[in-house]
Amino acid sequence: MGSFDIVAARPEDAAAIGEIRAINWYEQYANLPDADSNWVNWEVIRLFSPRATDMRSQYIEAALHEGARNFWRVAKIGNRIIGFAEARLLDDDTQELRSLHMMHGQRDLKGGQGLTDTVYKWFDPERPIRLDVASTNTRGQAFYEREPNNFYLTEHQFTYGPVLMQRMQRDPVVG
Repeated sequence: MGSFDIVAARPEDAAAIGEIRAINWYEQYANLPDADSNWVNWEVIRLFSPRATDMRSQYIEAALHEGARNFWRVAKIGNRIIGFAEARLLDDDTQELRSLHMMHGQRDLKGGQGLTDTVYKWFDPERPIRLDVASTNTRGQAFYEREPNNFYLTEHQFTYGPVLMQRMQRDPVVG
């Protein structure tokens, strides 16, 4: 088992982040009972497209500035990105963990937990945090429910394409 570093994402990391997201998207959604394979393939292509990479690069650049409302971190082994986290403050100041992805085969390094811990430090601990996860992604839900994450399923559900999504929430940290 190797070690990793968590650092601020840089605009030049956008393509590697897109690749990880696309691979994980396919891995996570292709076998869901409510996901159509054509939809999954289209999403993977979209996530890894040059346009998406350019937009991601711009979002990452914006996150590097004081007062940014978005947050990007990458987990790296040497110069190789093995995972990333994206968080943001919405217009109503809702705190949202938007994306968390680790490369397959690297998850046992605890990079996902390291990335979420870094996100928690960026957020205001006295306010709730939300995230959305596929309702059939029990592995993801279990990760967010366990200590020290302490998210729980809410009643809020919605569809993203053909996939039923479930909102999870983490209450403010008291004390």
